[in-house]
Order: sequence, then C-alpha cells, then structure tokens
Amino acid sequence: MNKTVVATIGVWLTVFGNCTRADEPPAQERRVLHPFDYKGVTLEAGFLKQQVDGVKAFYLEIPNDDLLRGFRLRAGKPAPGKALGGWYSDDLFHIFGQILSGLSRLHAATGDAACRDKVNYLIAEWAACIEPDGFFFFSRKPKSPHYTYDKMVGGLVDAHLYAHNPHALEHLHRITDWAMKNLDRDRHCPSVANGNADEWYTLSENLYRAYLASGERNPIYRDFAKVWEYTDYWNMYASRANLFEALCDRKPRDYHAYSHVNTLGGAAAAYLVSGKPHYLETIRIAYDFMQKTECFATGGYGPDEHFFPPDILETKLAQSHATFETQCGSWAAFKLCKHLISFTGEAGYGNWIERLVYNGVGASIPNSKDGRVFYYSDYNPAGASKGWNDTPWTCCAGTRPCAIADYCDLIYFKSANGICVNLFTPSTVRFQANGKPVVMRQETTFPETDKINFIVQTEQPVDFEFKLRKPVWLHAPAIAAINGKLIELSEDKLHWLTVKRTWHSGDRLEIQLPMSPTVRRMPSEHARHFAVSVGPVVLAAKAERNPNALIDPAHLEKSLEPVALEALTFRVAGAPQTILKPFYQFRGGEKYFMYFTGQLPVKPAEPPKPAEPSKPGEPSKPGAVINLEYIRGSTVKVEQLLGEEDKELRKPTLSRTFTRYGIRGTDLGYSFEHDGRAYFLFGDTVSPQGGAPDVIATTEARDPERGVRLDFLTAPGRPYLAIEPPGISMGAFETPIGGISLGGHMYVVVRTDHNKMNDDDWSKDRAVLTKFVPPAKFEVLRTMSRPPNARFITMSLHIEPGPIAGLPSGGPFVLIWGTGWYRKSDSYLSVVPAANIETGKGTHYFAGLNAEGKPTWSEHEHDAKPIVKNGTMGDVSVTWCKDLHLWLMTYDRARPTDCVALQYSRTPWGPWSEPQAVFDPRRDGAGKFIHNPDAKPPDGLSGPVIGKPEKDWAAVHGGFYAPYVVERFTKVVGPELHVFYCLSTWNPYVVVLMKSRLRIESAP
Repeated sequence: MNKTVVATIGVWLTVFGNCTRADEPPAQERRVLHPFDYKGVTLEAGFLKQQVDGVKAFYLEIPNDDLLRGFRLRAGKPAPGKALGGWYSDDLFHIFGQILSGLSRLHAATGDAACRDKVNYLIAEWAACIEPDGFFFFSRKPKSPHYTYDKMVGGLVDAHLYAHNPHALEHLHRITDWAMKNLDRDRHCPSVANGNADEWYTLSENLYRAYLASGERNPIYRDFAKVWEYTDYWNMYASRANLFEALCDRKPRDYHAYSHVNTLGGAAAAYLVSGKPHYLETIRIAYDFMQKTECFATGGYGPDEHFFPPDILETKLAQSHATFETQCGSWAAFKLCKHLISFTGEAGYGNWIERLVYNGVGASIPNSKDGRVFYYSDYNPAGASKGWNDTPWTCCAGTRPCAIADYCDLIYFKSANGICVNLFTPSTVRFQANGKPVVMRQETTFPETDKINFIVQTEQPVDFEFKLRKPVWLHAPAIAAINGKLIELSEDKLHWLTVKRTWHSGDRLEIQLPMSPTVRRMPSEHARHFAVSVGPVVLAAKAERNPNALIDPAHLEKSLEPVALEALTFRVAGAPQTILKPFYQFRGGEKYFMYFTGQLPVKPAEPPKPAEPSKPGEPSKPGAVINLEYIRGSTVKVEQLLGEEDKELRKPTLSRTFTRYGIRGTDLGYSFEHDGRAYFLFGDTVSPQGGAPDVIATTEARDPERGVRLDFLTAPGRPYLAIEPPGISMGAFETPIGGISLGGHMYVVVRTDHNKMNDDDWSKDRAVLTKFVPPAKFEVLRTMSRPPNARFITMSLHIEPGPIAGLPSGGPFVLIWGTGWYRKSDSYLSVVPAANIETGKGTHYFAGLNAEGKPTWSEHEHDAKPIVKNGTMGDVSVTWCKDLHLWLMTYDRARPTDCVALQYSRTPWGPWSEPQAVFDPRRDGAGKFIHNPDAKPPDGLSGPVIGKPEKDWAAVHGGFYAPYVVERFTKVVGPELHVFYCLSTWNPYVVVLMKSRLRIESAP
C-alpha cells in the first residue's frame, strides 16, 4: 500500500472512526431470502447461456490497449492501441468501470479465468495512471464526472468481490478521496437539458456497497453515500405523491426513466445498511408504480427515456421509435427486483425479471464489432425492426455485460429451509440443506415448452423445502410429479409453490406450468393498444402491414392458430402468411409489429391475479347470465373421421385409416388435450388383425371445418397401438372411457370385466385408471369405480379450470362426471385432487345440496346423488366453454325421446339447464349417414359392422351413441355457440364429427 493511501485512510479513521454504528444490525439480517451472489450456480446449455457466452466473448476481445489508451495519454505514458471512438473517446458517461463490473461478474458466473485476468491487467494499468491527488478519469476534462465515478466505484467493488482483485479497494480509497473533495454537491434537478445532472442521484448505491464490501466497514463510504441519497424523489413514493404534479426549481419534474429506476437501488442499499423501514416501503411502492403506470407488455418502460402518465404513455407508443432503453433499463429493474425478493421473500417480484429476460435485454441482438449496441427496443405499432444505435460505446454498451452476467444470480435464492426457483432455465445449483450438500439440476427448454424437470443429487437423504415462483401468467393450475407420481403443490402466502419432503439422490421433480395466448393491454384506463403474450413471452407479427383488423383481443383463440412444430408461433386466421412469433426471435432488420389496436374493456391495468368466485361453484371469471337455445335444423355432419371412404359422400376420408393403419371402423372418440394436441380414444376396432382392439389417435387440427386428419399411435410390429394394460381384460365392450393429461403424463380410464356371455349385462363392469408410458405401455394404477355402488362406469374428466368455490379443500381437482349401468343410469359427480389422481386419496362424491343450497361431499361412492336425472343415460361428455364460462354436458338417452341431449351449467353440479335435443336420429342422421335397412331405395350406407359378416351388414340398423364434445373445436361465433362432437353410428361402424349451433341469449 503506497504512502498516499495510508495517509488518506488515516485521515478518514481520525474523522469518522473505524467501527459500525451501534444501532446497525448486520446487513444479512435484512434479507429473508439470499441471492447466491454468483456462487454455486451454473448455467447449462440453453437460451440464456448462449447469450452469456456471446457477451463474454465480445468483451474479452476488446483490446486492452484500446481500453487504456486515453488514461495513458492523460498520464503522459506510452499509449499503444487505437481510439475506440464514440462516447468512450469523448469521455462522456464513460463505461470503463462498467466493463470492469461486467467482466468481474462474468468471471464469477462462468469461472472463466480470462475474465479475471483481463480485469486484473486493466486495473493495474489504469491504477498506474491515477494522479497523486486521486484524479482517475479517461481525460483531463471528463464530461460526466459523477456518472464515471459511480461506475468506477461499482467496477472496483465488483473486482474485489467477484474477480478477487487484491488492490481494488486500495484504488477505491484513492479515487474516493478525490471525489469527496471535488465532486459538485449542488444536486441539480435532473433534466434532459442538463444531461440528467450527470446522474448524481445514482451514486449512493455503489457507495453503500463499498461500505459493506470493505473489510473495515469504513464509514466514509456510508456517509458519502448519504450525501447522494435522492430523498425528495424517494419520499414521493413513500408519501404516495403524484410524481407528475411535482416541481423542481419551479418547473415540472423531468424523469429520465432508466436512472430514476436505477436510483431505487440506492434506496435498497440504504435499507440494507440501516434497516430503516421507509427505504423498503419506498422501493415497494415504486415497484407498484412502475407495473401499474409505466411498463409495457415486455416489462420495458420509458419511451424517449422518460416517464409519462398512462394516457400520454399510450400516445408516445405511437410517436416514438425509442420505446425502451433496453440494456440499462433491464439492469436497473433486475437489481430492484432482486432486492425486493431478498427483503420481502415475495415471489411476485420475479415476474418483472422474467419478462425482461425474454423481452428486454434477452431479446437484444449482439453488439456490432465497433461497439454499437441494441440501445432502444421499438414497439411502435406502425412497424419496427431491431438495430444498433448510431454512436459506439454508449452507456448501454457498458451495462450490457452486467445485465447478462446477472442471469446467473437471478435463477435461485436461498431460504432458511431450502431453495427457491425464480427463473426456469437449464442450470445447476449447489447448496447446503441442514448441513448436507445438495446438487440440483434444472432441465427444460422453457419457454418453448411448459415442462420443467429438477433432478436432485445428494450423498444421503436430506429434508428441505423446494419452492418455485408461481408465475403471474399461469393459465391453469400447475401440475407436479415426483418420480412419476403426481403430488400436490401447496402455495404459500408469498406465492411460492412448495414441496417439503425428504429428498433422495436421483429424485426427479417434474412440473408443468400451463401457458396460453393472453392479451396484455397498455396501462391507460382507456387503452386502445394491446400486445399478445404466451406465458412471459411477448409475440410480434412478422408482416408487411399491421394485422390489427385480424386480431380480436376478446377472442384470441379464433384469431390465432398454432403453427405445427414451431413453439410459441401462431398463424393469423384469415392471413396465413402473417406469423406471430416471440419478439426475442426477431433478428436485426427484420420488420415486426408488436402492438395492435382493438376494442378493449375499460378498466385499469393490473397484474392478473386470481379473483374470488362471486357464487359457489363459479370459476374466477364470472360472466353474464345467459341462455343457450338450440337452433333447430342446425345439426350437420362435418366429416366422417374413420374408415377409408365417407359412406355418405362416396369419397375418401381425410384420414384414410384403412390404407394407413388397417382400421376399417371403430367407435367412441373421447378426446382430451395433451402436449398441445388433441388425443382421441377409440373403442372396439374392426381390422384385419382381428379381435376388438382399442386404439388412440391424435391431431393438431384447430379448425374442424378445414378438415381433421387423424394420426394413430403405432407400436412395434403392429399398424397401431392397442390399449392393453397388463392383467386387464380388454375384449368386446371393454373400452377406454376417459382420459386426461396431468403433469405431462397421459392417463386413460378403461372399462373392464364385462360379461362375455351377455352383452347387456353391466353388473360386473368396473373402471380402471392406467397411465400411458411411451412408447407402448400402460401402467395399471387403481380401480376408480366398481359394483355394487358403481356410478362411474362411463365417465368424463376435466381439470378444474380455475378456483371453484364449493369444492372440498385440497385442490386443484380433477372433476369426474359419470354414469353407472349403461343406458340405465343418471349422471353423478366426483372430484379427486389432481396431485392424487394415481392413488385416489381425497376423492369426494357430490352428495346433494344443504339447506343453504351449498354442495355437500362424501368420501363414499354409495352416497353420491345424481346431478342430472334421466335413468337412460349412456355415454356422457362434459367440457368447459371458456368463452361463456359454462359447463356443457352431452349424452345419449332413450327417453323421453331417443336423442343426443345437451345441458349446461355454471357449476359442475348444477343446476343444469333443461335438456335440448341437438341430435335427433330421424331428423339428422337416418338415411343420411346412419344406415336404415328399410330405406327405399337402399341407402348404400351399410358396413362395416363389428362382429357381423359382410353378408349380414345390410340387415343391421344403424344407431347413435357416444356424443363426445371436442373442447378445442367449441367456439363462439357472433351470437352463436358452435359445438362439435364425435358421434358413433354402429352401422356403418365409424365415428363422424358433428356440429350443432345454439343461439346465445341474455337471461330474462
């Protein structure tokens, strides 16, 4: 240590002392959760690591002599190398300190010694240019001394903490001595006209960090930080004042967006040092202000680098092509949110981090070779493209490596009892749980899939809590399984989804976080513009013109069609050449449209939160009370799904199932969603293979009127996969009766033990749950219903679409509607926690309504009470119409007339509407596509018929049964509801797709 440094420290200790204040508890005590601080977390191959590697390589390649040239020239030393140009050579908002920070953090994040070595060399050579009085700048006339000093403090602190530079704090003492004597302390009001007053108001954060990083806890940094606290601005948040009515020097305040978020890091650091609660309250309120008032769908903010009131913000959207200062703005928000998660333990603050990872800094294009950066994101609805700014080596070129390096420190947080997962990205984390080392690996391709796997490795069993941030965008309840067995995820009061257990090495936790296209409106109460996101990812349209007129924000599912095999990519209905894909996928110069205009409901923009149901049994989004009235004569056959030839049209079917799979005919067609496709379960099948195999088909089709092509699952050595669970009889009349996708697994319920001697005897039939284990196995799990109290020998399953009041505790639930003896039954309802689907633990049966009209539940199947009484119900299908927030039930019946009936209800148990005949066999099917032996002339529709030789086909009457609604096809079209359902016809023994229309009317 040189004599100048010794003398300076001696003066400081004489004036200020060398101990902490007695009333200051250790800073660690302020934190509820702890970042890993770049220790123990490794990014694995994926979206984020690719960016980290690219940024690291870019900054390592900048020649050291070029970075040092100005310092050496100013000090009169030999100065090889070239002038970098731009702001760097102009000594304007100089970024040398930020480059030290970024490389130091990249070293800690990746372990790359080249980053550390570069930092150490740069610091040593720069320090040789510090003048005796501590003057350290690039030139004799720095244009931004406060800014540059701030970034040098941060760079040296980071070099000390993350690159372990042994002299960084010595140099920090020297330059701080100069700063204390020479920096202007007038604290001018920031404005564009005065260059934001050199951003003096961000100084306190890094000075407080220097205080905490100093082994001596030297109070000089703490007290110098106090000088630069932006108290009048911070206090406006704490007092909940209107920022846009405030004055400074008798003029309206001018808020430079990025730096007025960055300064909040100073308030957070002040809280970390002092523990005074008003600092924490300040940053909490500031966060809420940003989310409710300033943020776009991407998480970006500050068009033309300013805050604006919401109505003006929307105007600026259409005026500006500099919508978000991307690198700096993301970095400031990362720091703020990390502090808030640490101080409060609340998971929700991670949502802003996630949006900026995928739509902010994470959506950037790489720097140009000459130091130009993706400075602004452009959201202008008139069209935009990504590009570099004109001037090289601006502030954002310095912030970029810091923000990208921080990915590694935003994924996990340490709790007192375990680990918290904030971001979903391939990575490995090493931590201690109850004194035992644990390694946990996260495997995923999120956000391009909604599935995330965690694999635990530990030398011995260990207890700890696993917590995962519950995303604000979650479309349906999260599903989890450990080692293939579904479990319940409990949500704590801080919105972490939690699993607490004894973990063993090799344990595999699988989590599914359902996503769906969502409208993200502007903050204005009268918003006209909106963007579309899937999960945290904002989409943009690749088009020559804005497809405003083609995207209906009230019915995205009609406007957007998923593109097969391209994750998060949609085709605009009516304009198949227009594609919506993630903003982060657009390359430099590629034109896009992110914001659209449309009719939006007038309401203030709030982060989506689950709402309380307004009535027992209603989902969280209650709709208007409506009636549905069947439009007589509207039922039509859309197409014949099975067989080689459409018997009515005398032309090949789209699926050509005999040519492709040897399937001549089959029945049923129960459908459900799995991995973004619709799956269909078919019953006893006619094929050259013989027997009565049950088969599974799938499709990507979204618009049934454009055709539905089925692809059947196959098995080695066979043209199709047969549902054959071991030890379970699957002969004639023993068929699949329901299916559901949970936690990435496909569950199939089969009916078995049918009387082989009497087809009409259902007294011994039982329902068995199986799990499909790809590629061709079915694991038998449990019996779900059996005689003598069987109420669920035929069934329909559906995951709870949202919180439903009136259900037992322990959800989310799988709802199960069923019938007992085939065609001699009413309909019943049961529920089972989704986490316990494999064991049945927690199953309850609807046992009627109490005196207050609320549902009651029993653990015993024999207590089940009918929800729909008919006595002749056969196959039942219940689906959810999300547009109308109604449950739709269809079933075949024998009385009072034989038909397919439809009823609807707002709650799973009713009251159900009066039944309406949507399919009448005499009106809608006989002689058209259902064979009638008495038709004159012959209708030519007969065959195949299962169990009958071809010579007898013509004498067998056709029939109708199994009206299974395909939920993905159900849609509202103007004032009508269009319902599409599979229907089995017996002769011909095929399945047809039907469509019936109902008029939507307001209830009187």
